Amino acid sequence: MAVDLTSGTSFTYLTILVAIVILKYTRDATKSRNRPLPPGPKPLPIIGNILDMPQTLPWITFRDWSEKYGDVVHIRLLEQPVVILGSPKAAFELLDKRSANYSDRARSPLVSLMGWDWMMAFVPYGQVWRRARRMFWQHFTSAAIRRYEPAQLEGAHRLAKRLLDSPDRFVRHIHYAFGSAILKAVHGLNVAENDDKYVLASEQGYVPSWVPGAGFQKKMAKWRLESCILKDVPFEAVKHSFKDGTAAPSVISSLLEQISRLDPSLQEEEEDLAKNVVGAAYGAGADTTFSIIQAFFLAMVSHPEVQRKARAELDLVVGPNRLPDFGDRDSLPYINAVVKESLRWQNVVPLGIIHRSIEEDEYNGYFIPAGCSVIANIWAFMHDPEVYPDPEAFIPERYLLNGKLNPEVQDPSTIVFGFGRRICPGRHFADTSLFINLATVLHLFDIAPAVDSNGEEIPVPGTMTSGFLSYPTEFKCSIKPRSASAEALIQADYGETFA
Repeated sequence: MAVDLTSGTSFTYLTILVAIVILKYTRDATKSRNRPLPPGPKPLPIIGNILDMPQTLPWITFRDWSEKYGDVVHIRLLEQPVVILGSPKAAFELLDKRSANYSDRARSPLVSLMGWDWMMAFVPYGQVWRRARRMFWQHFTSAAIRRYEPAQLEGAHRLAKRLLDSPDRFVRHIHYAFGSAILKAVHGLNVAENDDKYVLASEQGYVPSWVPGAGFQKKMAKWRLESCILKDVPFEAVKHSFKDGTAAPSVISSLLEQISRLDPSLQEEEEDLAKNVVGAAYGAGADTTFSIIQAFFLAMVSHPEVQRKARAELDLVVGPNRLPDFGDRDSLPYINAVVKESLRWQNVVPLGIIHRSIEEDEYNGYFIPAGCSVIANIWAFMHDPEVYPDPEAFIPERYLLNGKLNPEVQDPSTIVFGFGRRICPGRHFADTSLFINLATVLHLFDIAPAVDSNGEEIPVPGTMTSGFLSYPTEFKCSIKPRSASAEALIQADYGETFA
């Protein structure tokens, strides 16, 4: 029914609405008096800066705003204040040094609808999150991850064999290899060579981007179901094996052993927490590392000189008769530089995960309200030409000085994994996984542009998606063993490992 604004009742409602809006802005202005909000694009009444928000690649627009307004930018989306941090200095000051106030997460109805609210990265700051982090961290410290090296090696060798057999399916193989390594380390499960149900659950539960439209509610229901499968199915398999005494050593079996010693009244709650923790390790770990490796392949297509330098170092240190191992890492500075550049060049999570201020704060004289969403523009940090000259180029040499890693160059791993108490607890596992897989691929394969039926190179788009996770848009490439001896090495190693 249409509303008659000329009627007395409608006019009264409109007057009350306007009064509420004016009261809110007056109250906010009074609260922040003498402490202005950070500068930013001028908001419109009521809707704020919604019309200023870009439809794609928001990190580029946010970078432009930071260049115009400074390294702390304020916008308002309806009633929600948002602060965008445009420099590592601001991010470390607020999100690291003051992490007690900025470790909360913005509540997202979308995350809940998709069924991802159990993921540790999205859990609000509080007792449940602290318990989950303690549970996770005891198994993923820099010392603890040494026990997972065999699983990571196996995953890298599995990737090599699959790339040899069907190189055109390299994207699928990357996901499969990382999924199998994490399943082995976290769950103690050996995956099947083809169509493993646990790896398929990870692939189906992976939702990097979404577009509302027709059937959106059905899509949400499907994603929610797949999220539950990702979390529950592998855990229940290990739990069953644990009860009958056949579970292989893993993170889950260790947690179940600890839980079994608790008072029975506490076991169910602790088990649910453990299920969420290991589900997060599997889901988030496989997807983020998978995206980084995709970007690495994209870089190698157009950077043959990087491959030549990497192979020269690997030939010198590793030689032609074996595959790279973790013990080689300290002797492979160029490979380590490739790992760092792969982290920097195309960020997996360009804006990180949104932080939320618990109490009001002040930074450089600017007022930051309580409940403010705080975004660190990690993409901009990693593409700052003052820190990384020619940032769009893939240049591992930027991290080297006289043949060694240069500690004066900002290490991307200190930024891309987040800040403060919310830093990614699986970062050490991700780092070692990247090293062994990149070293193995570079030691064995030549990556080049694909060619069409006429022998012409197929152009590579070189673009990235704009979802929460950013990964390369579909591209083709040629992946071939670099030599007959490399192919023989793959076959021999695979026969020994998986016989």
